[in-house]
Amino acid sequence: MTVKTLPLLATLGGVLAALVGATAGVVWLIQIVMIAPRADTSQIVATFVLAALGLGVGLPLALAGLRAWMGLPGRPPGSLPVWIWVPATLVVIGLGAAVVAAGVNLPLLLPPLHFLAIALPVAGAVSLATRRLTRAGLSGRFLLGHLASGAFIATSLALGLELVIGALAGGTAAVLIAVFVPGGREHLRQIIDLLSQIAAGGNLNPDRLVSLLTWLPFVVVGLILVCGLFPLLEEAIKPISAFVLIGAVSTPGAAFLSGLAAGAGFGLTEGLLNGAMSLDDWTATMLLRAGGTAMHAFASGLVAWGWYQAWRMRRPWQGLFGYVAAVVLHGTWNLLALGVAFATIGNASISTRFTGGAMAITLLGMLAALSLVAYLGIVVISRRLQPPSALNEAIH
Repeated sequence: MTVKTLPLLATLGGVLAALVGATAGVVWLIQIVMIAPRADTSQIVATFVLAALGLGVGLPLALAGLRAWMGLPGRPPGSLPVWIWVPATLVVIGLGAAVVAAGVNLPLLLPPLHFLAIALPVAGAVSLATRRLTRAGLSGRFLLGHLASGAFIATSLALGLELVIGALAGGTAAVLIAVFVPGGREHLRQIIDLLSQIAAGGNLNPDRLVSLLTWLPFVVVGLILVCGLFPLLEEAIKPISAFVLIGAVSTPGAAFLSGLAAGAGFGLTEGLLNGAMSLDDWTATMLLRAGGTAMHAFASGLVAWGWYQAWRMRRPWQGLFGYVAAVVLHGTWNLLALGVAFATIGNASISTRFTGGAMAITLLGMLAALSLVAYLGIVVISRRLQPPSALNEAIH
Protein backbone atom coordinates (compact mmCIF):
# COMPACT_ATOMS: atom_id res chain seq x y z
CA MET A 1 0.00 0.00 0.00
CA THR A 2 1.58 3.30 -1.10
CA VAL A 3 2.09 6.34 1.11
CA LYS A 4 -0.75 8.19 -0.64
CA THR A 5 -3.20 5.29 -0.88
CA LEU A 6 -3.95 4.90 2.84
CA PRO A 7 -4.72 8.61 3.44
CA LEU A 8 -6.89 8.63 0.33
CA LEU A 9 -8.86 5.60 1.53
CA ALA A 10 -9.26 7.19 4.96
CA THR A 11 -10.52 10.42 3.40
CA LEU A 12 -13.02 8.65 1.15
CA GLY A 13 -14.19 6.40 3.97
CA GLY A 14 -14.61 9.36 6.28
CA VAL A 15 -16.59 11.29 3.68
CA LEU A 16 -18.85 8.29 3.07
CA ALA A 17 -19.45 7.83 6.81
CA ALA A 18 -20.17 11.54 7.19
CA LEU A 19 -22.68 11.45 4.31
CA VAL A 20 -24.47 8.49 5.90
CA GLY A 21 -24.46 10.34 9.20
CA ALA A 22 -25.82 13.52 7.64
CA THR A 23 -28.61 11.55 5.97
CA ALA A 24 -29.48 9.89 9.27
CA GLY A 25 -29.46 13.31 10.90
CA VAL A 26 -32.04 14.59 8.43
CA VAL A 27 -34.19 11.51 9.06
CA TRP A 28 -33.91 12.10 12.82
CA LEU A 29 -35.06 15.71 12.42
CA ILE A 30 -38.02 14.54 10.34
CA GLN A 31 -38.89 12.01 13.03
CA ILE A 32 -38.71 14.68 15.72
CA VAL A 33 -40.72 17.32 13.89
CA MET A 34 -43.31 15.26 12.04
CA ILE A 35 -43.82 11.80 13.53
CA ALA A 36 -42.36 11.89 17.05
CA PRO A 37 -45.69 11.23 18.81
CA ARG A 38 -46.20 8.05 16.76
CA ALA A 39 -42.58 6.90 16.41
CA ASP A 40 -40.87 4.32 18.57
CA THR A 41 -38.32 5.99 20.86
CA SER A 42 -35.81 3.18 20.24
CA GLN A 43 -35.96 3.86 16.50
CA ILE A 44 -35.41 7.57 17.05
CA VAL A 45 -32.44 6.93 19.33
CA ALA A 46 -30.96 4.50 16.80
CA THR A 47 -31.33 7.07 14.02
CA PHE A 48 -29.65 9.77 16.11
CA VAL A 49 -26.70 7.61 17.12
CA LEU A 50 -26.19 6.58 13.50
CA ALA A 51 -26.02 10.26 12.62
CA ALA A 52 -23.71 11.09 15.52
CA LEU A 53 -21.45 8.13 14.75
CA GLY A 54 -21.18 8.96 11.07
CA LEU A 55 -20.53 12.65 11.60
CA GLY A 56 -18.55 12.34 14.84
CA VAL A 57 -16.09 9.79 13.49
CA GLY A 58 -16.42 10.25 9.73
CA LEU A 59 -15.67 13.99 9.54
CA PRO A 60 -12.51 13.87 11.72
CA LEU A 61 -11.34 10.80 9.79
CA ALA A 62 -11.81 12.59 6.46
CA LEU A 63 -9.92 15.65 7.69
CA ALA A 64 -7.10 13.54 9.14
CA GLY A 65 -6.80 11.57 5.90
CA LEU A 66 -6.71 14.79 3.90
CA ARG A 67 -3.93 16.22 6.08
CA ALA A 68 -1.91 13.04 5.66
CA TRP A 69 -2.47 13.02 1.90
CA MET A 70 -1.20 16.62 1.76
CA GLY A 71 1.95 15.57 3.60
CA LEU A 72 1.23 17.52 6.77
CA PRO A 73 2.85 16.08 9.92
CA GLY A 74 0.83 14.10 12.43
CA ARG A 75 0.25 15.12 16.00
CA PRO A 76 0.57 13.05 19.18
CA PRO A 77 -2.72 11.56 20.40
CA GLY A 78 -4.61 13.57 22.96
CA SER A 79 -6.26 12.31 26.12
CA LEU A 80 -9.16 13.10 28.43
CA PRO A 81 -8.32 13.17 32.16
CA VAL A 82 -10.03 10.64 34.41
CA TRP A 83 -11.36 13.41 36.63
CA ILE A 84 -13.33 14.70 33.63
CA TRP A 85 -14.68 11.65 31.81
CA VAL A 86 -15.68 9.57 34.85
CA PRO A 87 -17.82 12.27 36.55
CA ALA A 88 -19.15 13.39 33.16
CA THR A 89 -20.26 9.84 32.37
CA LEU A 90 -22.05 9.49 35.70
CA VAL A 91 -23.77 12.88 35.28
CA VAL A 92 -24.92 12.02 31.76
CA ILE A 93 -26.27 8.63 32.86
CA GLY A 94 -28.02 10.30 35.80
CA LEU A 95 -29.64 12.86 33.50
CA GLY A 96 -30.69 10.12 31.11
CA ALA A 97 -32.22 8.12 33.95
CA ALA A 98 -34.20 11.18 35.02
CA VAL A 99 -35.42 11.78 31.47
CA VAL A 100 -36.48 8.13 31.10
CA ALA A 101 -38.25 8.20 34.48
CA ALA A 102 -40.07 11.43 33.64
CA GLY A 103 -41.01 10.23 30.16
CA VAL A 104 -41.06 13.81 28.87
CA ASN A 105 -39.60 14.69 25.44
CA LEU A 106 -37.80 11.35 25.18
CA PRO A 107 -37.30 11.56 21.38
CA LEU A 108 -35.55 14.93 21.76
CA LEU A 109 -33.65 14.65 25.06
CA LEU A 110 -32.61 11.00 25.30
CA PRO A 111 -30.67 10.50 22.02
CA PRO A 112 -27.81 12.94 22.76
CA LEU A 113 -27.56 11.66 26.34
CA HIS A 114 -27.48 8.10 25.01
CA PHE A 115 -24.64 8.96 22.65
CA LEU A 116 -22.59 10.71 25.35
CA ALA A 117 -23.16 7.89 27.85
CA ILE A 118 -21.52 5.47 25.40
CA ALA A 119 -18.91 7.80 23.86
CA LEU A 120 -17.41 9.15 27.09
CA PRO A 121 -16.22 5.74 28.38
CA VAL A 122 -14.80 5.05 24.92
CA ALA A 123 -12.78 8.25 25.08
CA GLY A 124 -11.83 7.42 28.65
CA ALA A 125 -10.58 3.92 27.88
CA VAL A 126 -8.44 5.20 25.02
CA SER A 127 -7.17 8.08 27.16
CA LEU A 128 -5.98 5.72 29.89
CA ALA A 129 -3.55 4.31 27.33
CA THR A 130 -2.62 7.45 25.39
CA ARG A 131 -1.57 9.31 28.55
CA ARG A 132 1.21 6.74 28.97
CA LEU A 133 1.89 5.84 25.34
CA THR A 134 2.05 9.29 23.77
CA ARG A 135 5.66 8.63 22.73
CA ALA A 136 5.06 5.07 21.56
CA GLY A 137 5.17 6.12 17.90
CA LEU A 138 1.46 6.25 16.98
CA SER A 139 0.06 9.59 15.86
CA GLY A 140 -3.38 10.87 16.68
CA ARG A 141 -4.63 10.38 13.13
CA PHE A 142 -3.45 6.76 13.06
CA LEU A 143 -5.22 6.25 16.37
CA LEU A 144 -8.39 7.73 14.88
CA GLY A 145 -8.04 5.46 11.85
CA HIS A 146 -7.86 2.38 14.05
CA LEU A 147 -10.89 3.52 16.04
CA ALA A 148 -12.84 4.12 12.82
CA SER A 149 -11.84 0.69 11.53
CA GLY A 150 -13.20 -0.91 14.68
CA ALA A 151 -16.37 1.18 14.56
CA PHE A 152 -17.23 0.61 10.91
CA ILE A 153 -15.26 -2.20 9.26
CA ALA A 154 -14.76 -4.68 12.10
CA THR A 155 -18.32 -4.27 13.36
CA SER A 156 -19.77 -4.98 9.92
CA LEU A 157 -17.50 -7.98 9.32
CA ALA A 158 -18.18 -9.47 12.75
CA LEU A 159 -21.93 -9.01 12.46
CA GLY A 160 -22.07 -10.61 9.02
CA LEU A 161 -19.92 -13.58 10.00
CA GLU A 162 -21.78 -14.13 13.26
CA LEU A 163 -25.12 -14.12 11.49
CA VAL A 164 -23.97 -16.65 8.89
CA ILE A 165 -21.95 -18.89 11.18
CA GLY A 166 -24.47 -18.59 14.01
CA ALA A 167 -27.31 -19.59 11.70
CA LEU A 168 -25.35 -22.55 10.32
CA ALA A 169 -24.18 -23.70 13.75
CA GLY A 170 -27.58 -23.17 15.34
CA GLY A 171 -29.38 -24.98 12.55
CA THR A 172 -26.93 -27.87 12.69
CA ALA A 173 -27.30 -28.07 16.47
CA ALA A 174 -31.11 -28.07 16.18
CA VAL A 175 -31.01 -30.96 13.71
CA LEU A 176 -28.64 -32.95 15.92
CA ILE A 177 -30.80 -32.30 18.98
CA ALA A 178 -33.96 -33.37 17.17
CA VAL A 179 -32.35 -36.56 15.88
CA PHE A 180 -30.15 -37.75 18.74
CA VAL A 181 -31.46 -36.18 21.98
CA PRO A 182 -34.49 -37.90 23.59
CA GLY A 183 -37.42 -35.50 23.55
CA GLY A 184 -35.48 -33.05 21.42
CA ARG A 185 -38.01 -32.84 18.61
CA GLU A 186 -40.87 -32.10 21.02
CA HIS A 187 -38.82 -29.51 22.90
CA LEU A 188 -37.94 -27.72 19.68
CA ARG A 189 -41.59 -27.74 18.64
CA GLN A 190 -42.63 -26.18 21.96
CA ILE A 191 -40.10 -23.38 21.78
CA ILE A 192 -40.98 -22.63 18.15
CA ASP A 193 -44.66 -22.46 19.11
CA LEU A 194 -43.89 -20.14 22.04
CA LEU A 195 -41.74 -17.81 19.92
CA SER A 196 -44.40 -17.74 17.21
CA GLN A 197 -46.99 -16.82 19.82
CA ILE A 198 -44.79 -13.99 21.12
CA ALA A 199 -44.13 -12.74 17.57
CA ALA A 200 -47.88 -12.69 16.94
CA GLY A 201 -48.37 -10.38 19.92
CA GLY A 202 -49.17 -12.95 22.58
CA ASN A 203 -48.30 -12.49 26.24
CA LEU A 204 -44.84 -13.52 27.38
CA ASN A 205 -44.72 -16.17 30.10
CA PRO A 206 -41.24 -15.67 31.65
CA ASP A 207 -41.28 -18.95 33.58
CA ARG A 208 -42.19 -20.92 30.46
CA LEU A 209 -39.60 -19.16 28.31
CA VAL A 210 -36.81 -19.64 30.87
CA SER A 211 -37.69 -23.31 31.39
CA LEU A 212 -37.48 -23.95 27.65
CA LEU A 213 -34.30 -21.97 27.03
CA THR A 214 -32.48 -23.42 30.03
CA TRP A 215 -32.94 -26.99 28.81
CA LEU A 216 -29.45 -28.49 29.02
CA PRO A 217 -28.86 -29.09 25.26
CA PHE A 218 -29.90 -25.49 24.51
CA VAL A 219 -27.66 -24.18 27.30
CA VAL A 220 -24.69 -26.08 25.93
CA VAL A 221 -25.25 -24.81 22.38
CA GLY A 222 -25.80 -21.25 23.60
CA LEU A 223 -22.63 -21.27 25.69
CA ILE A 224 -20.58 -22.65 22.82
CA LEU A 225 -21.82 -19.91 20.49
CA VAL A 226 -21.99 -16.88 22.78
CA CYS A 227 -19.06 -17.63 25.06
CA GLY A 228 -16.82 -19.52 22.67
CA LEU A 229 -17.34 -19.15 18.95
CA PHE A 230 -18.38 -15.49 18.89
CA PRO A 231 -15.46 -14.28 21.07
CA LEU A 232 -13.07 -16.30 18.90
CA LEU A 233 -14.42 -14.55 15.80
CA GLU A 234 -14.64 -11.05 17.23
CA GLU A 235 -11.16 -11.04 18.76
CA ALA A 236 -9.72 -12.10 15.41
CA ILE A 237 -11.66 -9.38 13.57
CA LYS A 238 -11.73 -6.33 15.87
CA PRO A 239 -8.04 -5.35 15.52
CA ILE A 240 -7.98 -6.01 11.77
CA SER A 241 -6.48 -2.57 11.09
CA ALA A 242 -3.64 -3.35 13.51
CA PHE A 243 -2.96 -6.60 11.62
CA VAL A 244 -2.90 -4.86 8.24
CA LEU A 245 -0.69 -1.97 9.41
CA ILE A 246 1.64 -3.97 11.64
CA GLY A 247 4.53 -2.99 9.40
CA ALA A 248 4.01 0.69 10.28
CA VAL A 249 4.17 -0.01 14.03
CA SER A 250 7.58 0.52 15.61
CA THR A 251 7.00 -0.39 19.27
CA PRO A 252 4.91 -2.91 21.24
CA GLY A 253 3.23 0.04 22.95
CA ALA A 254 2.04 1.39 19.61
CA ALA A 255 0.71 -2.07 18.70
CA PHE A 256 -1.23 -2.31 21.96
CA LEU A 257 -2.59 1.21 21.49
CA SER A 258 -3.68 0.54 17.90
CA GLY A 259 -5.56 -2.60 18.89
CA LEU A 260 -7.06 -0.87 21.91
CA ALA A 261 -8.39 1.96 19.72
CA ALA A 262 -9.91 -0.55 17.28
CA GLY A 263 -11.58 -2.41 20.14
CA ALA A 264 -12.88 0.85 21.58
CA GLY A 265 -14.37 1.74 18.20
CA PHE A 266 -16.04 -1.66 18.05
CA GLY A 267 -17.42 -1.12 21.55
CA LEU A 268 -18.66 2.33 20.52
CA THR A 269 -20.79 1.05 17.66
CA GLU A 270 -21.98 -2.03 19.57
CA GLY A 271 -22.92 0.04 22.59
CA LEU A 272 -24.72 2.73 20.63
CA LEU A 273 -26.83 0.35 18.56
CA ASN A 274 -27.41 -2.45 21.07
CA GLY A 275 -28.08 0.03 23.84
CA ALA A 276 -30.78 1.67 21.75
CA MET A 277 -32.73 -1.60 21.92
CA SER A 278 -32.76 -1.66 25.75
CA LEU A 279 -34.45 1.60 26.72
CA ASP A 280 -36.61 -0.10 29.36
CA ASP A 281 -33.46 -0.76 31.41
CA TRP A 282 -31.52 2.19 30.03
CA THR A 283 -29.54 3.13 33.14
CA ALA A 284 -28.31 -0.39 33.87
CA THR A 285 -27.53 -0.91 30.18
CA MET A 286 -25.39 2.24 30.03
CA LEU A 287 -23.44 1.24 33.13
CA LEU A 288 -22.82 -2.22 31.69
CA ARG A 289 -21.78 -0.76 28.34
CA ALA A 290 -19.11 1.32 30.09
CA GLY A 291 -17.58 -1.93 31.31
CA GLY A 292 -18.14 -3.61 27.95
CA THR A 293 -16.20 -0.85 26.24
CA ALA A 294 -13.20 -1.43 28.51
CA MET A 295 -13.42 -5.17 27.88
CA HIS A 296 -13.45 -4.75 24.10
CA ALA A 297 -10.62 -2.21 24.15
CA PHE A 298 -8.36 -4.16 26.50
CA ALA A 299 -8.95 -7.47 24.72
CA SER A 300 -8.16 -6.04 21.27
CA GLY A 301 -5.09 -4.32 22.67
CA LEU A 302 -3.82 -7.68 23.92
CA VAL A 303 -4.44 -9.31 20.53
CA ALA A 304 -2.61 -6.53 18.64
CA TRP A 305 0.29 -6.63 21.11
CA GLY A 306 0.48 -10.40 20.66
CA TRP A 307 0.44 -10.03 16.88
CA TYR A 308 3.35 -7.56 17.11
CA GLN A 309 5.31 -10.02 19.26
CA ALA A 310 4.61 -12.89 16.87
CA TRP A 311 5.13 -11.01 13.58
CA ARG A 312 7.84 -8.47 14.37
CA MET A 313 9.68 -10.07 17.29
CA ARG A 314 9.26 -13.73 16.19
CA ARG A 315 7.69 -14.75 19.50
CA PRO A 316 4.66 -16.80 18.42
CA TRP A 317 3.85 -18.02 21.94
CA GLN A 318 3.33 -14.45 23.12
CA GLY A 319 1.03 -13.89 20.14
CA LEU A 320 -0.99 -16.96 21.11
CA PHE A 321 -1.09 -15.82 24.73
CA GLY A 322 -2.48 -12.39 23.78
CA TYR A 323 -5.23 -13.93 21.65
CA VAL A 324 -6.20 -16.60 24.20
CA ALA A 325 -6.26 -14.07 27.04
CA ALA A 326 -8.54 -11.80 24.99
CA VAL A 327 -10.92 -14.65 24.12
CA VAL A 328 -11.09 -15.78 27.76
CA LEU A 329 -11.82 -12.23 28.92
CA HIS A 330 -14.48 -11.75 26.23
CA GLY A 331 -16.04 -15.18 26.81
CA THR A 332 -16.22 -14.60 30.56
CA TRP A 333 -17.94 -11.26 30.01
CA ASN A 334 -20.48 -12.84 27.67
CA LEU A 335 -21.10 -15.67 30.14
CA LEU A 336 -21.87 -13.27 32.98
CA ALA A 337 -24.01 -11.02 30.75
CA LEU A 338 -25.95 -14.04 29.52
CA GLY A 339 -26.55 -15.07 33.12
CA VAL A 340 -27.86 -11.60 33.94
CA ALA A 341 -30.25 -11.78 30.98
CA PHE A 342 -31.70 -15.11 32.12
CA ALA A 343 -31.91 -13.99 35.74
CA THR A 344 -33.70 -10.80 34.70
CA ILE A 345 -36.25 -12.73 32.64
CA GLY A 346 -36.86 -15.04 35.55
CA ASN A 347 -37.13 -12.13 37.92
CA ALA A 348 -40.20 -10.90 36.03
CA SER A 349 -42.04 -13.93 37.37
CA ILE A 350 -43.36 -14.07 40.93
CA SER A 351 -42.23 -17.67 41.47
CA THR A 352 -38.56 -16.85 40.69
CA ARG A 353 -38.38 -13.23 41.82
CA PHE A 354 -36.16 -13.79 44.84
CA THR A 355 -33.69 -16.26 43.34
CA GLY A 356 -33.57 -14.46 39.99
CA GLY A 357 -32.98 -11.08 41.65
CA ALA A 358 -30.24 -12.43 43.91
CA MET A 359 -28.53 -14.12 40.97
CA ALA A 360 -28.75 -10.97 38.85
CA ILE A 361 -27.21 -8.86 41.61
CA THR A 362 -24.38 -11.36 42.07
CA LEU A 363 -23.65 -11.54 38.35
CA LEU A 364 -23.80 -7.75 38.01
CA GLY A 365 -21.26 -7.48 40.80
CA MET A 366 -19.00 -9.89 38.95
CA LEU A 367 -19.41 -7.87 35.75
CA ALA A 368 -18.47 -4.72 37.66
CA ALA A 369 -15.35 -6.47 38.98
CA LEU A 370 -14.45 -7.64 35.48
CA SER A 371 -14.91 -4.09 34.20
CA LEU A 372 -12.51 -2.83 36.84
CA VAL A 373 -10.01 -5.52 35.82
CA ALA A 374 -10.23 -4.33 32.20
CA TYR A 375 -9.72 -0.64 33.08
CA LEU A 376 -6.84 -1.47 35.42
CA GLY A 377 -5.39 -3.80 32.80
CA ILE A 378 -5.27 -0.93 30.31
CA VAL A 379 -3.40 1.21 32.83
CA VAL A 380 -0.95 -1.51 33.90
CA ILE A 381 -0.10 -2.74 30.39
CA SER A 382 0.25 0.81 29.07
CA ARG A 383 2.62 1.64 31.88
CA ARG A 384 4.72 -1.46 31.24
CA LEU A 385 4.91 -0.68 27.52
CA GLN A 386 5.64 3.00 28.02
CA PRO A 387 8.87 3.82 26.16
CA PRO A 388 11.67 5.71 27.96
CA SER A 389 11.61 9.45 27.38
CA ALA A 390 15.01 9.20 25.73
CA LEU A 391 13.61 6.89 23.05
CA ASN A 392 11.01 9.28 21.71
CA GLU A 393 9.68 7.64 18.56
CA ALA A 394 8.89 9.61 15.44
CA ILE A 395 5.27 10.47 14.89
CA HIS A 396 4.04 9.28 11.47
